[in-house]
Amino acid sequence: MNSEFKRNIINLIIPVFCFIFLILSLPILLKFFFPFIIGFLLSLFIKPIVNKIEKISFLKKTHASIFILLTFFIILVILSYLGFSLLYDKSYYFLKNLPEQYQNLKIKLDIFVKDHDMFIANLPINIRTFVLNISTNLDSEIVNLSQKLIKPTLTFSIDLLTSFPSILINTLFIVFSTYQFSSNSEKYTEWLKKKFSNDKIEHFIQLKNEAIDILKKWLIAQFKIMFFVWLVLFVGLLIIKSKNAFAMASLIAFLDFLPAFGVGFIMFPWIIISLLNGNFYFCFGLIIIYILTQIQLYLQYSSIIKGAIMHFKVLNDYKSVEDYLVSFLKISKKNLHTIRMQSHHDNNTILVNNDIAKLNTSLAKNDVLELNIELSKSNYLTNKSISITKEYEDPYLLIVSKPFGIKTHPNDISIEDDTLVNYLISDYQYLEPIHRLDIDTCGLVIFSKTPLIKSKLDQMLENREIKRYYTALTKNNIKPQTIKTNIGRDIREKNKMAVTNKGKKAITNILSCEKIDQNKFMVTISLETGRTHQIRVHLSSIGNAIIGDKLYSNDGYKYDKMYLGALKVVFNHPVTNDKLEINSSLRTEFIIEK
Repeated sequence: MNSEFKRNIINLIIPVFCFIFLILSLPILLKFFFPFIIGFLLSLFIKPIVNKIEKISFLKKTHASIFILLTFFIILVILSYLGFSLLYDKSYYFLKNLPEQYQNLKIKLDIFVKDHDMFIANLPINIRTFVLNISTNLDSEIVNLSQKLIKPTLTFSIDLLTSFPSILINTLFIVFSTYQFSSNSEKYTEWLKKKFSNDKIEHFIQLKNEAIDILKKWLIAQFKIMFFVWLVLFVGLLIIKSKNAFAMASLIAFLDFLPAFGVGFIMFPWIIISLLNGNFYFCFGLIIIYILTQIQLYLQYSSIIKGAIMHFKVLNDYKSVEDYLVSFLKISKKNLHTIRMQSHHDNNTILVNNDIAKLNTSLAKNDVLELNIELSKSNYLTNKSISITKEYEDPYLLIVSKPFGIKTHPNDISIEDDTLVNYLISDYQYLEPIHRLDIDTCGLVIFSKTPLIKSKLDQMLENREIKRYYTALTKNNIKPQTIKTNIGRDIREKNKMAVTNKGKKAITNILSCEKIDQNKFMVTISLETGRTHQIRVHLSSIGNAIIGDKLYSNDGYKYDKMYLGALKVVFNHPVTNDKLEINSSLRTEFIIEK
C-alpha cells in the first residue's frame, strides 16, 4: 500500500468521521448552547432600550442591562405567581368539594331531564340517546370525559414539575448570558473586528439585523395574538357573568403566549368543574368561548404564516434561481438573504414549475418561478379621503394619476398622511414610488407592489429605460427643438432655479405643439436629464412659461393650478418584458379648461 493511497483513505475517513460525530452530537450541543443563543437574541432585542436608558439617565450600560433584566423577570414572576395562585385556589376548591359537586350534578341532571322531557323527546334520535345515556350512566360518562380532558393536562403538569430544576437552570443561564452580551457588546464587537475581515463582519451585522427584525416581528405578532385572545375571553366571560373575568382572561391569554401551554390548559379543567357543579349553561358558554378562541387563533396564524406569493415566467435560460433574481430582477442583497434564510426552513419558499427548488436550481426559458415569502411592508399612514385613479395594475406594479396639488410621498411617514402614497396604501401591504412629481405637477406615478422588483424598476429609471412624456399648456406656439442649457440655484431667490453656466447639464426635448384654443397651446415634452423644475425653467427661459406657474410666470397667480403633467409613460415590463404604453386620464383637464 503506497503512501498516496493511504493519504487518500485518511482524507476520506476523517471528514466522514467528523460529519458523523457532528450529527450525533448536534442534539447535545444544541441543548447545551440553547440558553446562550436565547440570551444573545434577547440582548440584541433589549440593546436599543439599554442604550436609551443609558442616555436619559445616569446609569452605566451594565447597570442599565441589570435594570431591564430585573424589570422583565420581576413582571414575569408576578404574573406567574398571580396566575398560578388563582389556578391553585380554583383547583383546591374543586377537589375539596368534589363529592358534594358530584351529588349536586346527579340531582340537577335528573331535574333537568324531567323538566325538559318534552323538549328532549323532540330531539333527533342520536342526540336524545346521548342525553339519556349521560343521565343513566353518569358515573362512567364522567370518568370517560375526565380521562379524555384531564389526561393530557395531567401528563404535561407532571412533566413540567419533573423538569422544573432544568427549567430553572436554563432560565438562570439565559439571564446571565443576556446580561453578558448586552453589557459587553462593545468588547465582543472589537474582538470580532480583530479576528475577521470587514466583509465577514458586514455579513455578521446583516445576519444580526435580520435576527433582530425577525424577533421583533415575531414578538409583535405574538402580542397581537395574545391581545385578541384576551379580548375574546374577557368579553365572553363577561357575557356569561364569570367572576374574575379580567384576571382569568389575562391568565389564560398569558399562558397561551407561552410555548408549552395553551388556552385549553385552563379551559378544559374549568369546563369539567362547571359540568360537575351542574352549571350547564356556564359550561356551554365556556365551550363556545373556547371554540371562538380557536377560530380566532386559526385566522390570525393563517394571516401571519401566509406569505407574499409572486409568479415569474422566465424569459431566458439562467444557471440558477439566484442568478435570475440578481442579474434580471436586480433584487437587493437584503431580500436575497431573506429568501435564502427562509428557504432553509421552508421547502415551499421557492418553486419551479410547482416543484420544490433551491436558489441553485437552474432555470430554463418559459419556466415558472414561484416565490412564497414574507418581505418588508410599507408603514405609511392610511388616508381614504381622496380617491386616486388607477391607470394600470398587475401583481408587480401600479401606475396612477396624481392630481394637482398633492405630494407624491411624505417626508415623515409617522406624521404626514396627506400624500399620494397615503391615499393608496390601505389596499396594499407594500407600495413604494419609483419616482416623484412636484406638488404642482400632475400625472402618472409608477409604484412597485413588491420589493422583489423595486430594484429592477429603480435601475430602469436610472438607465432612462422608462420614458416619461410631459404635457404643458403655454400661451404661445413652440417649434419642436432641443433645449440644452445648464440649470442651477437662482442666486437671488433660493426657492427658484435658473439657467446658469455654473449649473448642471439639462436637456429638454420639445416634441410637438398643438393649438387647442386662441391663446392655449399643448406642448409635448420629453427629458434626457432630471433637474429640479427643469421643464418650467427651460420653457420660461425661451419666453413661454407654463400657464399657472406661480414661480416662473408673471401671471401664474391668475390660475388655480399649473398646467404641467406627466401624462404618458412607455417602458418594457420589468418581469414580462412586454411593452407598456400608459396614458393618463387627466389629459382631459388640459383640453377642456378655458
